[in-house]
Amino acid sequence: ARHPFDFFDESYEDFEDCLRAHNVSHEEYEAFEAFGNKKNLLEDKVELKFKCNIDCQLQRQPKKWLNPQGRLDVQLLNATAEAAEEISKCMTAAPEEQCAYSFKLVMCAYLANHPAVDYE
Repeated sequence: ARHPFDFFDESYEDFEDCLRAHNVSHEEYEAFEAFGNKKNLLEDKVELKFKCNIDCQLQRQPKKWLNPQGRLDVQLLNATAEAAEEISKCMTAAPEEQCAYSFKLVMCAYLANHPAVDYE
């Protein structure tokens, strides 16, 4: 089964830094990331500190999705034309606030099946 955070590939140090920066414990993150919580993620029933943690993780990915202003750069996504279009459409209603914006982007990408995760 797919999960919205499958593509995260930051270093463990960066992951830890993000948790610390947003005062999220390992236990809280595990509960937040659990498959049982996926419905809440997709319905945007998520505390801001978790959205900020996701923004932090997204900013630290080896493959950048955001431009220096913290906004989506469709070129950087390296998505199929179809996925890029779906994500762009999904992001038209994205919130201005940076944490909420990044969280929305991760959800939009997930709904557009991006990135196509290779399970080899």
